[in-house]
Amino acid sequence: MAALEGREQVFLYRRQVPSALLLKAAGVAFGSLLVVFGCTLVLLQTEAGSGMSFLALLFEATSAFGTVGLSTGITAKLSSWGQIAIVITMYIGRVGVLLLMSALLTPPKPSAINYPEEPLLVG
Repeated sequence: MAALEGREQVFLYRRQVPSALLLKAAGVAFGSLLVVFGCTLVLLQTEAGSGMSFLALLFEATSAFGTVGLSTGITAKLSSWGQIAIVITMYIGRVGVLLLMSALLTPPKPSAINYPEEPLLVG
């Protein structure tokens, strides 16, 4: 919202939110959506002939990622591959997307060269 208003800083409860924290939050949100939709696509592929609806499979994937214990009752009817996808999604949801991404990606090495900044027109 701040970018749409032309401000460079984001304020929340009379405090300025650091840019690095905003990028981290956007990464977590994007990674979470990617995991949930990825699990849903796997479930759609593995359960193609079973007649389960898209919304039921999406609910199962979202519930597994959130590790909340809710189900529509179709978890026991899933194929072995579908149940494995649910287990992996539950593990990723419990460990956390940010921790998993930081464990898989190597830390960036500091660059010895600093280039000047240039303001660019976006949008």
